[in-house]
Amino acid sequence: MGVGPLVTGPERSKLVSGVNHRNEDLRRLEETSALGYLYNSVAHELNNHITNLLLAADQFSAAQSDRTLDLMVGQAQKMGEVVRRLQELGGSNMDRGTDRVALGELCEQLGSWLEELGMADQVRMEVSSPDAQLILNRSNVVRALCLLARWGEETHSGHPPEIKASLEELPRSAWAPAGETVTMAVIRLRRGDPPPEQNALLKAVVDDFFGTQRSKEDVELMAGWEIVRKLRGRLELCGGAGHGGVEWSIALPLPE
Repeated sequence: MGVGPLVTGPERSKLVSGVNHRNEDLRRLEETSALGYLYNSVAHELNNHITNLLLAADQFSAAQSDRTLDLMVGQAQKMGEVVRRLQELGGSNMDRGTDRVALGELCEQLGSWLEELGMADQVRMEVSSPDAQLILNRSNVVRALCLLARWGEETHSGHPPEIKASLEELPRSAWAPAGETVTMAVIRLRRGDPPPEQNALLKAVVDDFFGTQRSKEDVELMAGWEIVRKLRGRLELCGGAGHGGVEWSIALPLPE
């Protein structure tokens, strides 16, 4: 993608305003989807608690108060209603977030916006095959990349992102590295020069995701990770905060 002539004056302001407006649309979508993810996660935890309550009720002896059993079963039934409502809210939030913003249209215009603003050289992209380009153009993949790129923006703002997409033979399952291999699209998003070891930051964020210290960056990280997970993909992070760079490695199965 070449760089067009630099736009100045009122025309540039108009273009910048248009880009900012669409960025806000994307941000609202991300927040809505993250909210749906949270609803469904809370519902899952409540379901576990209900199961434990019912198991405890089953273990009561006949000599114990029927009233105690009734209270426990009643509490479980009420929690079941809470779970059902949370699941409905989660589903409706995810649906509305997907429907309100035409992500495909946004992604198609992204290149021309960058060119018009004279910013195309700020993103370096290498794609090894048409199939890999096809994967990279999928709107939900672009959204995940945008989320992850923005997550590393504060720490590594001096480094423009590099994106490389290729087709590689990888194990079908990350848990069985010696098992059957399949062709997957591998997308690497890099800022700076990350160290080679894999960072445990994803696990740390997941463990603390329901804590009071959750930041906007954590929400963006989780939302990006959730997209990759729903695409049956794998996500790894090298580097991270406090290091010289960060690299995301996203492996996605090809459409069947």
